[in-house]
Amino acid sequence: MIAVLDDPAEAQAIIADLEDRGIPPQAISLIDPASTIDASTDGAIAPTVMFGMIAGLLAGGILGLAADAWMAMDLSRPLAVTLGGVAGASIGTVAGGLRARLGSSSRERRETPLAVGVHHPDPTVVDSAEDVMAAHRPIRLHRQDR
Repeated sequence: MIAVLDDPAEAQAIIADLEDRGIPPQAISLIDPASTIDASTDGAIAPTVMFGMIAGLLAGGILGLAADAWMAMDLSRPLAVTLGGVAGASIGTVAGGLRARLGSSSRERRETPLAVGVHHPDPTVVDSAEDVMAAHRPIRLHRQDR
């Protein structure tokens, strides 16, 4: 028995109701594709990380050059630009990675449905689970043994 949902809170409510009805916890499963990282997610993160790194490198290099000119730090200009660029690239890489990961998580949550499943050899247990799941009005309800 599988119920497909788009709300994580509703999935947790179904699981709680199933357990209250006496369905064994080992017979209940939650499938959340958004919680796994696959190649398509990694592909979406890489450009954002690269953009953050390059933007940070350029901004840090310019700030290093400006700081050297303004404060007359006893550093050579190339060293000031390099230090500023490395610091900026590091910050930009982290910021880009966080932005990509947080952005992809929220998109996955909205676009990727969840599934609550009950797997048990006793048909009466599955019948009971079907009643509980149907009461929650999932997007889709599917029973494998029929």
